[in-house]
Amino acid sequence: MPAINFTPLQLVAMVKTFVETAQQREQLSALEQSYAAGQMNRSQLNDALAAIAGEETLLKVLRIMVPGYDEMCGRTPEPAPEPPIRSEQCILDSTSRDTPKLKKGFLDGGKRLASPADSAVAPSAAPANIPMSAMFAQQRQAHLESLDRETAALADNNDHVMHQAKYDGNQGNVVLTPNGSAVLRDDDSMGGRTSNYEWGQNETEVTVKCKAPKGLKARDVRLRAASKHLKFEVGGKVVVDGQLHRQIIADESTYSIEDDATSGEGERLVVLTLVKATKTGGKHHWSSVVEGDDAIDTARFGPQVLTADPNNPVEFAEHLKLLEICNSKR
Repeated sequence: MPAINFTPLQLVAMVKTFVETAQQREQLSALEQSYAAGQMNRSQLNDALAAIAGEETLLKVLRIMVPGYDEMCGRTPEPAPEPPIRSEQCILDSTSRDTPKLKKGFLDGGKRLASPADSAVAPSAAPANIPMSAMFAQQRQAHLESLDRETAALADNNDHVMHQAKYDGNQGNVVLTPNGSAVLRDDDSMGGRTSNYEWGQNETEVTVKCKAPKGLKARDVRLRAASKHLKFEVGGKVVVDGQLHRQIIADESTYSIEDDATSGEGERLVVLTLVKATKTGGKHHWSSVVEGDDAIDTARFGPQVLTADPNNPVEFAEHLKLLEICNSKR
């Protein structure tokens, strides 16, 4: 039998990325809940997966998740289907109509964006004894060697930026410059300024900063946060009061009082941190903290850039779920 190194729920998550209808995805979500609640065993789960997604789809998924699946089951090997995401260096924004080239493949600054399947140097299928991540690494190296020096340098820079962003947990702040170079921007540059406060954001948080007089104490700060509404007072002054641009996780809202490093008068700086209920990035970032306040143009951030581990089916499913959310908002 093939070596299974994933959980049943990870298998369901991967199958979700291959089915074509919303009804199938809803059925698979219900299946996840039933299995998690202990209402069925693994054999029953597999039978239900085949009934919902179809045996052919389930077989495709197993061939991706278990290298050498056909040989280990005594089947005649077939070329493995390509997973929805090609590698760890891809643009994953199907909502962008103005940059259709960036929907798949390696991130090479837009000068040449080739997918492994389109490259003469890339194998059409993974050998049975090579893990998927190793296959993509080989494809990536061969792809870089096929490029001219300038484009290869740009692609190498973008690889570095994307890996750093993923390590920092902040892929939402990766922006492509006009020449196609990826840049990881700081939180402040992804926000704006109003008459009462400055704000910034990243993939998971929104930060509000306001200056306060010397001697400000914690008792001088009042915070009332709900999932859709925020009221924040500092030293008797209302800093923010209104309906939030999007929902937050209210219980995780926090603030701190710090010395203002930019002031020589001993002023304080109050920093409010809001945790987003849904991750955002690129042009899908928040355009304001609350409705009615000065808004920024998030379109200038461009399409959202994400990376995914080809060996992690849960990550595939999370990214595709994020894209569904983005599609629903355009």
